[in-house]
Amino acid sequence: MLKSRWQVEEVQQGCDLHGDYEHWRGVDMALRTFTAVLHKEEDLYVAECPEVGTVSQGYTIEEAIANLKEATELYLEEFPQ
Repeated sequence: MLKSRWQVEEVQQGCDLHGDYEHWRGVDMALRTFTAVLHKEEDLYVAECPEVGTVSQGYTIEEAIANLKEATELYLEEFPQ
C-alpha cells in the first residue's frame, strides 16, 4: 500500500461562482489536503481518497493519482463538503 497527499483549492460554501473571473475575485477559497491510498490489482493501480470516498485507477501510480485528483475535484464541485 502506498500513500500520497495533494491539495485542492475550493470555494467556500454559499459563494456564487456564476460569471467571469472578474466576478470571482472576492470569493473566499479554502485549501484542503487529501490523501490517496494506492494498491495494485493485477495490472492496474487503484487509488482511493478516504476523506471523500472517491476511487479511481490507472496503469501507473502517477496515472492513478491524476485520475483520482480529477474524480475528487469533480465530486467536490457537485457535492461540496
